[in-house]
Amino acid sequence: MCLRLASLSTLFGASLLAFGGSAQAAVVSAAGSFDLASFQISSTGGVTGISPVFYSAYAEGPLSSDSAGDAVPVSVVVDDSFSTGAALAVADAADIDPFSLTAEAVAFDGGSAFSIAGYEVAYEIIDDGEVEITVDYSALYDLDGSDTADTIVALTADDSLSGAFDEFSLLPGDPTFTFGTLTLAFSAFAGDVGSVFLSATAAADTGVSTVPVPGVLLLFGAGLVGVVATRARANAA
Repeated sequence: MCLRLASLSTLFGASLLAFGGSAQAAVVSAAGSFDLASFQISSTGGVTGISPVFYSAYAEGPLSSDSAGDAVPVSVVVDDSFSTGAALAVADAADIDPFSLTAEAVAFDGGSAFSIAGYEVAYEIIDDGEVEITVDYSALYDLDGSDTADTIVALTADDSLSGAFDEFSLLPGDPTFTFGTLTLAFSAFAGDVGSVFLSATAAADTGVSTVPVPGVLLLFGAGLVGVVATRARANAA
């Protein structure tokens, strides 16, 4: 397995340098990335029409948020600074790095950050057969010694044709850096058309509240509950 880790490391390292000059509090960071160069759809019956159809990016800090979505690569950056803290959120859907789908969140003092990057790819099955979809990922976090900080990295792959789903999550207490491969496997028939959606999410929270807004991780958790409920209703139907 060959992962393109350069873009994730570069973005992550640059963010740490941006906030690393102060000794007042921890710099809490999290990032997750898919290597789009590793993305593969294969089928014993053959597959055609593999093409990206949509890119999406969302970034949120304590004071602002930004989003973008298009048929071409997109990226958004939110850089919030206020009297007692700062936060940086970067969501790159193959715009900054054409080989990477990356979400990064960095929080300092009372800051909190959240980002999510999405990528959708369409395909068509030529003949009956077994389908396998794979993509490599990497994920990391750094609590910088803080006892109050929290981070989440979530990476998911979802197929619309079969409902196949695979995911990876990285939480405090897990190894601070990891990599692997998400895999979807299912049977398909000639003429079937489907799409694969990849999502990379990162959230960081210092655990120190300085602005009267809900915590990023609470919002993220509520969002995950909504996704699970929606998926359960769809599977039941």
